Amino acid sequence: GWLYFSRERFDLYYPSYGDTYPTYSGAIGMTYEQGGIGAGLTVTTTEGDPLTLKDRIAHHYTTGLSTIELSSKNATRLVDEFDKFFRENLNAPWPYKAYVIRSTNQRDKLNALLRWMDEHKIQYGHATVPKPVRGFDYETQTAITANISQTDIVIPVQQAKGRLITTLFEPQTKLVDSLTYDITAWNLAYAYG
Repeated sequence: GWLYFSRERFDLYYPSYGDTYPTYSGAIGMTYEQGGIGAGLTVTTTEGDPLTLKDRIAHHYTTGLSTIELSSKNATRLVDEFDKFFRENLNAPWPYKAYVIRSTNQRDKLNALLRWMDEHKIQYGHATVPKPVRGFDYETQTAITANISQTDIVIPVQQAKGRLITTLFEPQTKLVDSLTYDITAWNLAYAYG
């Protein structure tokens, strides 16, 4: 008998939100929120009703169990959708085929990025032979032709984590609402220098 509200109100741009990271990783990302963070034992809703900490705990507990129950009832479909997500990543027409990280970057930052990619099961390798390639230069923000070496890191996008890679390495994220974020700082090339 609880009232509830369901509406897509928040964007899925920032890939570190509790619902967004799972979405980019092939899972179902959900956010269950109620007012009251830092408000103590009771908060007054916009309708003037009291919402207690006890109520919020009961709502989250019940919602969590309901999610588990429905997931169990739809297990086959969920597994099929999970599999489909990763298969589609292997053949999707991504804007870039690969991202290249120069081995001439600061070693400690490069090692930190490689550890991060290992933790997130993102595949990478090296060019088999030195060769010229067309690409986008993050520093100059222009299309260039560059020679990649066998020590440069090559991150192919057509892999199971393709959507996450594209999201995290997108060089020029376009935001409709410029007031929502002051920067698009989640880009790994910028974050790891």
